Amino acid sequence: MVMVAGEITTGAKLDYDKVVRGVVAQIGFDSFVDDLSSVDSKGLSHKTCEVLVRINKQSPDIAGGVHVGKNEMDVGAGDQGIMFGYASDETSDCMPLTHSMATRLGKTLTEVRKSGECWWLRPDGKTQVTIEYMQHPDGSVEPKKIHTVVISTQHAEPSKAKRTQECAGYTGAEMVAPSMEQMNKEIEEKVIKRTLQSIKLKSGQPAISLYGSHT
Repeated sequence: MVMVAGEITTGAKLDYDKVVRGVVAQIGFDSFVDDLSSVDSKGLSHKTCEVLVRINKQSPDIAGGVHVGKNEMDVGAGDQGIMFGYASDETSDCMPLTHSMATRLGKTLTEVRKSGECWWLRPDGKTQVTIEYMQHPDGSVEPKKIHTVVISTQHAEPSKAKRTQECAGYTGAEMVAPSMEQMNKEIEEKVIKRTLQSIKLKSGQPAISLYGSHT
């Protein structure tokens, strides 16, 4: 099931159901079997999933106070939220290094799946990075080593799944998913090491310099 909810102000007539199913398909969710033990199910299918739309027209008072008839730099605060956090000088985007690494790992995971390089990967996945820091006398810290990298991802059945069945629209040579051991090796080489090699630390060194056999 996918639920879309909120309030908007627009004169356009949108087919929300079509938009949602298109996005679900683009992400890669294209098969569902109502059996938790099934190795063929990706957990969701754009063709059969239920789409609940709860989109309402935004209140004229809110729309008028926020954006209607106003310069883009002169907006009110019709919708308010609570934000908290901090800026860090560890990265160019001012986010903690662990957060940036985890985000980049997730992006690479998606790229190698969609490119077909690791076709046996499925859409659902998550990443986590833990870094050990060294504290200086003045209280500042710098990364000492990457303690742990965790990638938890959905994948096709090892040594059995076939690419023509796993990847909708694939018409190339038939391939069989690698073993679990080989999957882990490919994820380390094509996702973890590739990503860390592309991330630069404040020292100018690539983040891969913090990664070792202990991770």
